[in-house]
Amino acid sequence: MSAAPPRNDAALMPRAPREGSFWQHRFSPLAVHASAVFIAISAYWLTDDPALVLTAGAAVIFPTYLFLAWIEARRAPLGLSPLSFYFAWYSLALGVAALHMANRIDDRERISFSVTYIRHDDTAAAYIIYLIGSLALHAGLQILRPIEPPESRDAAEELDEIPVLSFGLLWIAGTFVRLFSTSVSFLGAAIGVLNWAPLAALCAYALVRGARPRPGLHYWIILGAGMVIEAAFNLRTGSKAYIMFSFLPALWIFAREPRYKKFLLPAGALLTLLYVTLVAPVVSSSRELQWSANETQTDRIVRTYLEKNYENDTLEEQAEKFLTRQFDPVPVAFLYREVERTGLRYGETLDYMAYAFIPRPLWPEKPSVSRGAWFTLYLGQARNERSVTTSTGQTATGELYWNFGLPGVVAGMAFIGLLFGGVWRIAGPRPHKDGLLFLLYITICFGMVDMPEAGTVVVGVVYRILVIGMLIWITRYAEQILLRRSASRRVLAG
Repeated sequence: MSAAPPRNDAALMPRAPREGSFWQHRFSPLAVHASAVFIAISAYWLTDDPALVLTAGAAVIFPTYLFLAWIEARRAPLGLSPLSFYFAWYSLALGVAALHMANRIDDRERISFSVTYIRHDDTAAAYIIYLIGSLALHAGLQILRPIEPPESRDAAEELDEIPVLSFGLLWIAGTFVRLFSTSVSFLGAAIGVLNWAPLAALCAYALVRGARPRPGLHYWIILGAGMVIEAAFNLRTGSKAYIMFSFLPALWIFAREPRYKKFLLPAGALLTLLYVTLVAPVVSSSRELQWSANETQTDRIVRTYLEKNYENDTLEEQAEKFLTRQFDPVPVAFLYREVERTGLRYGETLDYMAYAFIPRPLWPEKPSVSRGAWFTLYLGQARNERSVTTSTGQTATGELYWNFGLPGVVAGMAFIGLLFGGVWRIAGPRPHKDGLLFLLYITICFGMVDMPEAGTVVVGVVYRILVIGMLIWITRYAEQILLRRSASRRVLAG
């Protein structure tokens, strides 16, 4: 039997924009984004009807964000990048979900948030504020992000020739941290960075081994088992998004490899059905249960499922609830009214930044940096922090607006974008060659769509740079020592 022809992996990558084309310029996508946001702002200026504002905004944001996600996917050697992931995610949150909220407003439905209700006019204002924050984030990120010249893509190494040993070690390290999270919790956020390591390792395995002409049955068994294990671990977080992120490796390889693209749409539809009919109702209902002694988040979710203590709504009703949850400007609408009622806080709610960077080993009793429980208590959903059973995010845009108004949103989100762009530059456009760089890359992608507060986002990015940067330096230093010793042995042997 003749040998298989050599694989041209570069030809199978998403095709890059032509050299010298409009889309190859760094700020071309930003110009498109700014135009869409300007149209939404114009609608807000021209009409007082909040439903019309959301409808007009959704009509332009949804196709624009999908287009930007496609453009960024074409520019990324791996197909998935922080920006392509961000725009694909928010095409739903600020596009389809915004249209759903417009229909609710038009039907005179009340919009609930925690234990209160949001005014319709505040919802429209918050939507515009959120779009401005999104544009500022994009602008900051574009300044520092890496952009690979089109010609360098033709010289891309074949993914199936890249060793995966480092990713196996990364998976083991991350799994150890998860299994013994209580024992290593004294290290705080410094060790928490490794929680994403198993998923990063599994994604790398999916891309590297899946790029082979015949990956074999064992590849699919390992990939499937790995995703099930990842989902089981993510039950402990109580996060619906994290549970669904567990299936990213399969979606990524289906989207990237042409011969698997026929599975992408069915897999996406199946996962959407899984989320709407099972994950979302079970996890949401588990948060309403009273804590039992020594009960973990996983125990509560499993108990909710086994006892059938979750909503038995129709598929349409679950889809409507899903779109309502996806509409991130709702917390911003509440904070918009708080500013109108009591004024700006001028950093008062950012007091945790004063101690956020003190290592927990030096201060074991350091208060939690996350403000989810505090905000839940502020809303009146619990009597004290010990009775809080859910974490309520302000969103980065909301926290910045609450403290500094619209100028704070623009400056703060641009600064966060600069941080993400800088970390992306460190990881590089081809991080799949290095386990630690790929971990950094994955955390950027997820961090772009998980911003419960502005301050915690900044703290998280800084810790990623410090911890992963230190590990990269240690591994590089160890490699240099090994190379020197190997060279010395060859000289002596000669």
